[in-house]
Amino acid sequence: MDEINSIKDDNWIKKRNIALISIIYGSGLRVNEALSIKFKDIPKNTSKGYIKIIGKGNKERIVPLINYVMKKINEYISSYPFNWNDENYLFLGKNQKKLNSAVFQRDFRKIRKKLGLNEKFTPHALRHSFATHMLESSGDLRSIQEMLGHSSLSTTQIYTKLNFQQLKKTLFLL
Repeated sequence: MDEINSIKDDNWIKKRNIALISIIYGSGLRVNEALSIKFKDIPKNTSKGYIKIIGKGNKERIVPLINYVMKKINEYISSYPFNWNDENYLFLGKNQKKLNSAVFQRDFRKIRKKLGLNEKFTPHALRHSFATHMLESSGDLRSIQEMLGHSSLSTTQIYTKLNFQQLKKTLFLL
């Protein structure tokens, strides 16, 4: 994340991109879910909390915002040069409107290129990494399924890149 600060761009845009990358990985969100968060949805005066997300198929779920993610969101909010309104989307573009997914994807490609990372390193890969890391630390496939907003456990299994032995072990624990 520190390397992103060396990219030539407005300070608040760098902080926005860091906060956005942090919430996608730290909470397992899809890009469009993260871009749909409004300023009013973010917990105030706290270093951590939970946020309600409306995902695919209008499915609602609650996801955690860990300390690191909240810190990066607060740094971004503090650096934003315009006035906030509760109805503003959290992640805004230079035009002070909801950040367009394509603009973020372009910024992400710039970051990836600057850091010399593989083309397969995408915002969606961060979601896969979140799921894999959660499974490695907890082994709780059902909770991960709920956090990702998946209807089917088989979809979650794909995200976590399970090998057969891990899958067998996890399923027998349920």
